[in-house]
Amino acid sequence: MCLGLSISLHTGNTDEHTAGCLLVGDSQENNVIIKDGFVGKSNNAYKRIYPRIAKALEKGEEVKIEYVDFD
Repeated sequence: MCLGLSISLHTGNTDEHTAGCLLVGDSQENNVIIKDGFVGKSNNAYKRIYPRIAKALEKGEEVKIEYVDFD
């Protein structure tokens, strides 16, 4: 089921850098291993994926991001 929600995608490293938005990164520390978790190299990841997403949206294509909980 698609709820049609709008979620921002941006850089950041900890939960203090987000209010429910998706933080992207090329490395991570699981919050089961360390208390608050950590997303690393977020600028590099954002610069790599944002142009692809923006281009698809400009073409009118649907873009889906799937959240998976592995717990």
